[in-house]
Order: sequence, then C-alpha cells, then structure tokens
Amino acid sequence: LTKAYYNSTHLKLCDPDFPKQYVCDICGKSFKLKVAHNRHRERHETRYIYKCQLCPYAGRYKARLSMHMRVHTGDLKYLCTECPARYISKGSLSDHIRLKHTEPQHKCHQCDRAFHNNLNLQRHIDVVHMEIKKHECNICSISFGYRRDLMKHQRNVHKRAKLRSGFSKSIFKSRDNCE
Repeated sequence: LTKAYYNSTHLKLCDPDFPKQYVCDICGKSFKLKVAHNRHRERHETRYIYKCQLCPYAGRYKARLSMHMRVHTGDLKYLCTECPARYISKGSLSDHIRLKHTEPQHKCHQCDRAFHNNLNLQRHIDVVHMEIKKHECNICSISFGYRRDLMKHQRNVHKRAKLRSGFSKSIFKSRDNCE
C-alpha cells in the first residue's frame, strides 16, 4: 500500500464527506479537508487590531504594522541592484529579484509558458490543459479554474464587496444576476 492510498482511505473512513470540497464563504478559497477549512476560517475571524492611520491596511501583528509604515515614511532600505525598485523587507526584495530578474525555470511541455515555481506550473496545467475548475461560486454554482476569476465573477456578477485583508463582510445582491 502506498502512503497516499492509505491516507485517502483513512480520510474516507474518518470523514464521510471526503473528498467533498469545503469552500470559505468569505473569500471563496476551497479545501479538501474540513480541518484545513476550519483553520482558514479562524484567520478571517481573528481581529485585525493593528490599523494604519494613513491607509486601509490592518493586520494582526504590531511588527507587521511597523514594517508597513515604512511604505509611508519612505524608509525602503532594501534596494534592487538591477532596477530602481525599493522594498521594506529583504524577503520582498528577494521575491522581486526572483520574479523580475531571473528566467522562469519550470516550463510547460504542452505549450510555451514557463513559471518561477512548480506550484504555478502545476496550477497552469490543471486549469489550462486539463480544464479542472475547482473554484465554485457559492451563489450560482458556476466553476472557475483560478480563484482570482471566481472573485472577479462574484464582484462583477453578484456585486460582492472587494475584501481587504479578510475582515470585510460579503455583500451580494441576488442569485438572479447569474449568467
């Protein structure tokens, strides 16, 4: 027996709804495991008590707010050596260099697209070439390959308010707006 087979069999025995998708009603993200869905939901419910006085930013950690404030003070001490970009953290600069100044190494064998990481390549293959649509609208049941397309659909069709850091409430008009 493989570990994957054992785990899926174990999950089916322990969770009769497996492999049902658990979808967050706040942001539309889907999960295979109920426990992962519940943990994710807690993140929306955690209070964003550290709020920026200059913009809508809000966070759960004082240190993150302090780092965010560098955007407003101009204290962007991490400079890119390839272009004029400046960042508030070493991690942000590293991400920028990897995404903007290096060639993507993960190439799709079915088309000419390339990606900076294997996760994005696999997501591309699933959505574009295998036509997997696992992000379902909880209002009209239309499915999308990418979560961003589901969110755009909900904003445009159902007039859902755009979420900011997960603390806004969803606002929908009605089910009648579906195409």
